[in-house]
Amino acid sequence: NDGRIVQVGSPEDIYEKPRTRFVADFVGGSNVIESALTNTWTGAAKTASLRAEKIVLLTNGAAPADDAIVTDGTVTQTLYQGAVKRIEIATAGGGRLIASVPASLSATPSPGTAVRVALSARMARTAEPVCVLLSAIRAL
Repeated sequence: NDGRIVQVGSPEDIYEKPRTRFVADFVGGSNVIESALTNTWTGAAKTASLRAEKIVLLTNGAAPADDAIVTDGTVTQTLYQGAVKRIEIATAGGGRLIASVPASLSATPSPGTAVRVALSARMARTAEPVCVLLSAIRAL
């Protein structure tokens, strides 16, 4: 970012509440959701940032949180990374999400598997027009 300081705060604040797309990507991989898809899901046409660990895979008919956005998708790739597995999902709305799940999860979906994922409906709340912070999803 041309050597400029773009956000100052605690490590947790910067990770959980990035103010720009640059910060969201710089402090750890983040799903950047383009405004058209965010608009489809929330009615707010703003670019959003969502951490992989905030995405919940709904398995075995699990019900999402009351305020959740649920979308269907297809697993395109699964990567084992020690304590976690990163699962790439092509969403029904044309987006791409990367979810991070514990490696100990017994039923990790393989490529080609249809899945349902839950995201927080509070994703549209922000004071910053460049990047929307997606709130943590309650455990399902």
